[in-house]
Amino acid sequence: MTGTFGTARWLKAHWFAGAAALVILGDWVFAQSEDWRASAYGEPAILADLILLLPLLHFLCYRPAGRALALRGLALACAGVWIAGHLVPRPAQQLLHWLEPLRWVAVAALMAGELALVIVLIRAVIGGADAASEVEARARRDGLPEWAIRALVWEARLWQRLFAWRRR
Repeated sequence: MTGTFGTARWLKAHWFAGAAALVILGDWVFAQSEDWRASAYGEPAILADLILLLPLLHFLCYRPAGRALALRGLALACAGVWIAGHLVPRPAQQLLHWLEPLRWVAVAALMAGELALVIVLIRAVIGGADAASEVEARARRDGLPEWAIRALVWEARLWQRLFAWRRR
């Protein structure tokens, strides 16, 4: 009984996962049934679902603010371009040829943000400061989810202990 109640509570809090799966499944069915030679509306429809609708649904479910909204929206849009590239056949890809280079620029920006977080981690660990609190503050400012913050704090403590052990 408790497991079912916990699952229902999780599904109510994280309905985005099911909604995203249904959107992607619907786009896959549409892509399989579309006559790509006769229609020019298939690619824009799939792109609208994956680049606009998925980030909007994510926002409605989790309501991130500020930097987290921008980072998560950008990451979901990049994923949407990637998925659309697999759903739309190559000869029918017209908009995707323009969006693919932009996706790589956005992925590079996201990786730069992650690299900045790793640099904060390394500086805190090597500098001997309280790495866990510095990393946690930066991760919260960047809007990372709670599970990712816990993992980063654990990693910061691990590296700090290893460096402290090596210094002895």
